[in-house]
Amino acid sequence: MRFKPELEMVREMIEGTTVPNCDLGREVSSYVYQGQGKFLRPRLVILSSRVPKPFSREPLPEDRAALRVAASMEILHTASLVHDDVVDKASTRRGRPSVNARYGDDVAILVADSLFAQ
Repeated sequence: MRFKPELEMVREMIEGTTVPNCDLGREVSSYVYQGQGKFLRPRLVILSSRVPKPFSREPLPEDRAALRVAASMEILHTASLVHDDVVDKASTRRGRPSVNARYGDDVAILVADSLFAQ
């Protein structure tokens, strides 16, 4: 199934909502999303939004609300991973230094809290 255009829009939505107003915040936010995974959650949200209504015979229009939900799911998941790395004292995430290993626990917690607030 075709996901690339939708996933690109989800990435743009994430970048547009998670950029903090300070240099360190922008640097850490950029670092967090450079190591993105497969975007499994956004893919599942997009896929489920494509399921037709059971009694409708007309194709469904593209749903921007589904893309916003997909972006929200990825932001929430990322925030929980950053918090988890602090609790577990993880030194790596997806083959590179975790946020807490690179920037310290305090910064990691603040960035994760900022993501949760988004």
